[in-house]
Parts: sequence; structure tokens; C-alpha cells
Amino acid sequence: MSLPTPMPAMTPPLLADVRRDFGARTWIVALLSPVIAVVVTFLITLFFAWLGLRGMSGLDMGGVNLAEVLTAPKWAALTLLLALGGTARVVAEPSLFDMSFFVPALTLTLLIGLIIYFLNQWVGRGKRNSTLLVWIPAWVSAGVLAAIGAGLAAFMRVDLSPGGAFMGQPIPPLALQASPLFTALTCLPLGLFAAGFGRMTTVKSTPRNRFTLTAASSIPTYAHAVRLAFTAFILVSCISALAFGIDLMVRQDASIEWLLVAFPFFLTTGVVTMFGAVGASFAAMYDATGLGMGPNAQGDTTLLLWEHLATVPAIIALISMVLALVWTAYRWGRSRDPRMEFGAIAWTVMPFGFGATTAVIWGIARGSAKMTAQGMELANASYDLHWYLIFIGIGLGLVVEAFSRLFRTLPPETMATGYLTPHASDIPHHPSVPGAPGGVALHPEYPA
Repeated sequence: MSLPTPMPAMTPPLLADVRRDFGARTWIVALLSPVIAVVVTFLITLFFAWLGLRGMSGLDMGGVNLAEVLTAPKWAALTLLLALGGTARVVAEPSLFDMSFFVPALTLTLLIGLIIYFLNQWVGRGKRNSTLLVWIPAWVSAGVLAAIGAGLAAFMRVDLSPGGAFMGQPIPPLALQASPLFTALTCLPLGLFAAGFGRMTTVKSTPRNRFTLTAASSIPTYAHAVRLAFTAFILVSCISALAFGIDLMVRQDASIEWLLVAFPFFLTTGVVTMFGAVGASFAAMYDATGLGMGPNAQGDTTLLLWEHLATVPAIIALISMVLALVWTAYRWGRSRDPRMEFGAIAWTVMPFGFGATTAVIWGIARGSAKMTAQGMELANASYDLHWYLIFIGIGLGLVVEAFSRLFRTLPPETMATGYLTPHASDIPHHPSVPGAPGGVALHPEYPA
């Protein structure tokens, strides 16, 4: 095999440059990105709540004007706490019972996470960060978000006292307040992983530069897979939720005002519709023995979501999922790290990305409610998507990995990549790629 004449001046480093300095901008973004995310998300929620509740000014529910009890700031504050993972506790005076509930406001959770992610990605764009430069600022962002969540839960009391009387009895004052400790604990992983993944994916992998981004660590490759999986699921969830909302308006004659108020739960319905279209099940458990409801007071049920979804939204979700998987396979095949393109390990990356993403969604897409009186539990209920959803995600990752083989690019047989690659005729039935048998690295200190 003949080798081209070495031209060191045209040969870039085999390993991408790594940023290791902690500048002022790094700390500013780490400290302020959670604050910006929470404020922007609250304002967006406030806007949608104001639009929806403005159209309900005359809506009467049991003699109570809904717009007077549930104002836009109250609704925005409550759903923001639910988005941060706080369990809302119903406080009644006098305290005859204690009731708490949690319903995931995934739309707002996604907004907070994306804002933190993009701000941290922006501050380090164009160059890879060292491990310390990824996770130390990420922990700072997580701590700030946890402090914000705990502070909001401790001092934000949403008053829902309608006043008046019901069936001749005065309605007691009611308020909603979240647990500061629980809210802080759930904010930590949100801030940590949003900031960490943002700092881990500061270099955009493309067909043009993927052969020069080879790094000693495989972590950026797995992070790239997780990013693509999240992108696919977010797109399909939004399309599914939109189809679900339009179907409600057309077939069920739902009011646009109700849909605007329900904006924080837009993505929650999208996630259920999306995974229901690919075979997921809904699992629920209830126990009301404390209320003396007889033999049917407790039980559990599992339902196949596809059988209970409206036909049109389910079909749209399924088609969207297929198109998203094809797009992800195309993007993955043309932008993955060439070191992890062949061999058994190559088949683990995208299944890990989709499996990990699905596990996160399964962990947060759940709800619960509990009622107690004088220290005795009267009733509780919980629901979530069945745990086999994770295996559905792994299967989707395998499909993407298989189809990505159709779209992968060959490296240019020039010195622009930092590799000397043999001519294709020298390696029968094997593409000319870095690390292929017979290939010689231009930089011996960095093995191909």
C-alpha cells in the first residue's frame, strides 16, 4: 500500500481541543440559568392562564365564580410547583382532613430543562468541556434550582377559598402548599442533568467534522445519542398532544379556553398518546379502605392505552413516531463518532439513548393522591405508565441503530481528517474508515 506524502501543516489534531478554564461567564450562567428558566416559564404559563381564564369570567360552578377563585397568578404558581416536582397539599381550616396530590406538568418541566440546557450549551459552544468543567457548574445550577424550588414551596401559598356556603354549611378556607424538602429533592436531578448535558454537547457533530471530533472518552457519543432520543420524543409528544387537543375540540366540543388553561399539561397528554400508540400500558392502584367502602375499596388495574385512545390522534402519533425514527437514524448515521461505528459496542449506543430517555419519562410521568384525617390514612391512589415501557424504548433504539447503517458517511480519503486511510480496493468488502484493518494514523501517539 502506498501512502500519500505527509503534509503536517494540513493535518489537524486527532483529538478535539478541550476547554479546562473556569471563566466568569461559566459561573454567571451556572448561577443565573435556573433563575431565568423559572421566571420565563412562569411568565409563559401566566400568559396562557390569563388568556384561558379571561374567557371563563362568567363560568359558574356550584354558585362559585371560577374566575374569582382560580386567578391566572394562582394557576401559574400552582402548576410551576407541580412542574418542579412538588406535591401540592390541600390545607383546610379547621384542619378536618389532610389531602395531597401530584400531577406532572411536563410542559413546564420541559421548558425549564430546555432553557437551562441551551444556556449552558451556549456558554461553552464550539469546544468540548473537561469533565470538571461539565459537572461542577452543573451541580451549581442544580443547587440553585433546588433552592428556588424549596423557597417557592415554602413561601408560595395558593389560596383557593371560594367563600360562601354549600348546602347551608359555610365552605372552609382552602389553600394549596407544596413540600419544600420534596420539591428541592426533585429539582436537583432536573437542574443537574439539564446543565450537565448542555455542557457535554457544546460541539455539534456533523458529517463534515465528525472524523475530527474523535475523543479518548466515549461519553460525548452517548450524550449525543441521548440528545437525539430526547429530540425525537419531544417532537412526537408535541405533535401527539396537538392532535389530541384538536380532536377534543372537533369531536368533544371542548372549549379553547379550557385547553389554554391546561397548557402546563399539554406535553403530559402528548407523552401518554405517543407511548400508547407504540404499545404502552397504563397502570393504576387505589386503596380507600379507610373510607369504609367495602370489598371494592382497593385494587389495581392495567389498561392497554391503544384500546382507549381516540383513533385519529393515535394514528397521527404512530405516523409521527415512524417519521421521527427515520429522521433520527439519518441524523445518527451521519454524525456519530467513527470510533464507535463498528463492532458489538456500536449496537449499544442508541438503545442506551432511547432506553435512558424512556426511563426518565417513565419516572416523571406519574401522578398520585392521598387523603388522611387525624394521622390515619383514609385513601390513596397512584397511576403511571407500565414499567415495560423502558423495553419499548430500548427496542426503538435498536431500530434506529439498524436503520442508521443505511445513512452513514464514508471518510474523505484525504489528510483533512487526521488519518491515512487505505484505498478501498486494499480492504475487500470493508469501507475505508478510520481504524479499519490496514489503516495508519498520521499521529502515532493517538491510535486510530
